[in-house]
Amino acid sequence: MKRARLVCLVCLAALHALLGTATAARAQERTPARGDVSTTVRVEVVLLDVLAVDGKDRPILDLTKDDFDVRIGGKPQQLEGFEPPAKPAASAPSPELIGGSNVRVATGGAPQLHVLFVVDLEELPPGAVMAAGKQALEFARAAAGARIGLVTHYATNAPRLWDEVSLDRLETELTAVAEDPALTVSNTATVTSRSKNGREAGAAAERGYAQRQRQESDLVEEILRAESLHDRALTDAAYRAFSMYLRSERLRAIDAVTELRSTLESFAVLGDRRHAVLFSRGIERIPGAGVVAYLETARRGASHDPRSGPFQPDMTQRRGFSSETPQDLAGRVVWDGTPMRELDDLATFLASSGVTLHMVDPSAGADLPSAEHGYVASMRDRASDRRDLQDGASRLVSVTGGLMRANQGSIASFADTLSASYRLAVRVSDVQPAKTYKVSVSSRRRGVRILSRSAFRPAASARAQGPERVEEAVRAAMKDERRPGAARLSPRTIPLTLAWKGKKGDFSLLEVRVPYDALGFVPEEDAMVASAKITVTPLPLGAAKAEPVSEDVFLSLSGAEYSAAQGKELARTIKLSLPPGRYQLTVTIEDALLEKSAGVARLTIEAAP
Repeated sequence: MKRARLVCLVCLAALHALLGTATAARAQERTPARGDVSTTVRVEVVLLDVLAVDGKDRPILDLTKDDFDVRIGGKPQQLEGFEPPAKPAASAPSPELIGGSNVRVATGGAPQLHVLFVVDLEELPPGAVMAAGKQALEFARAAAGARIGLVTHYATNAPRLWDEVSLDRLETELTAVAEDPALTVSNTATVTSRSKNGREAGAAAERGYAQRQRQESDLVEEILRAESLHDRALTDAAYRAFSMYLRSERLRAIDAVTELRSTLESFAVLGDRRHAVLFSRGIERIPGAGVVAYLETARRGASHDPRSGPFQPDMTQRRGFSSETPQDLAGRVVWDGTPMRELDDLATFLASSGVTLHMVDPSAGADLPSAEHGYVASMRDRASDRRDLQDGASRLVSVTGGLMRANQGSIASFADTLSASYRLAVRVSDVQPAKTYKVSVSSRRRGVRILSRSAFRPAASARAQGPERVEEAVRAAMKDERRPGAARLSPRTIPLTLAWKGKKGDFSLLEVRVPYDALGFVPEEDAMVASAKITVTPLPLGAAKAEPVSEDVFLSLSGAEYSAAQGKELARTIKLSLPPGRYQLTVTIEDALLEKSAGVARLTIEAAP
């Protein structure tokens, strides 16, 4: 018995020694030896600015950190940072501005609210443009303290106001747009270019909404007239004009989406809370689908036998086609009926951009049939047209967690909704830079709807970091999300004015003038800075190449100097060492802060001996 107990004790002692050795070995593995490299994982902080509303889109302001459920890539995430909506202050202090200007000093604290209004002058009737101006001004007044931007679209996007706090300037610009929306933006009336003989190359799509409506009715009526005459040549010509119109209409829609993306990319650079409001009837995902359906209905109406009663087109059902040409028009209408790839690409960008896009259609009721519409025009299914337009826009709005409104009345409730903005911060690990992750944010409280962006794409520049660095990154991110980039949206083409000053001393002098407004200024501490590079290439006439001369331009203006410079030009004199002869001077300028902004000008000169 004693012998058995002794054996048992020996076995237990051996087992204890074995476990102790294994534990020590694991401890040694956990503690790297001197000179070893500790392992870190790629961790990134994801900031989510979300809106909390009820079933009627009214703001909910009393949610707590525990009320949110965040999933990225399908995996639940723990909130590392939480910032509830700011409580309304009895008297908010005046914002600190860079002396003498309307530019705020870049400070920490609560994230800044940036609001950008985009008015689509190609899709809105004149009355709706005026309504959009009133709504934008009302919204800006309700969103106290927000930095405001205004961009109008007509053939191209024209920045009229960019990230400023002056409501007076906003009102002035909106008034100018409402009084003469097309001429104040662009002289381009049509989409297509001219043919070699100088005449219009077919049926070019008009830019303005009312003009396009009339043009589409004229094209449809011309087809019906030609078919009623049984004139083959006239009918073929009418269908060719209709098909060419469809082509130019698709180009117009692609231009509009491309311009919108360019503007929103610049807006996304501002960081902080960014809300863009698009005033438009919408974006047709399949350009031309509405007028093709209109033609199909009109042809059925024209072939209707009046003895069976009046023709009643069924406008209560959705169209029976999407991207395919109706069967009775196949072989007659040449049409690209595929969805715009550019629109899908824009939706992909917006999903992870951090920009929240809203859409307001102030044209409700403006396109209803009236006594001015003829019989053919009255057969147009305008309800389906509106659904098609809103379908494209709703894809963009939904991926960003935005809202849609269709009314000419007040949108002050939009600003109220923005007051229910929560900022959430989560940290995710082992993310791949080239991969996009799905984002889902919901509330554990019943009756609460959370509006949030739908995707997250890791920054290519993010580095692996240990736990202590992550905590620091979360705190910094919650304080401010501002990213380096342009504070103003300058024209993508910088205008240049050249003046040849002749030879003085050993050098020939060329004066280059550029508007201050065309340079991308960025707030830096207590100044506004801009940087550009001017390059002059003096090519002797008849020569193949020449050596360029470059000069860097760096500006640092005080607030008063920056305000005084608006509307004026910067003049720089470039010294050139040129032998006598004739030269073509090619001058280029590149904005170092706005990569897409550049300009070029040419001048032929005679260099004196």
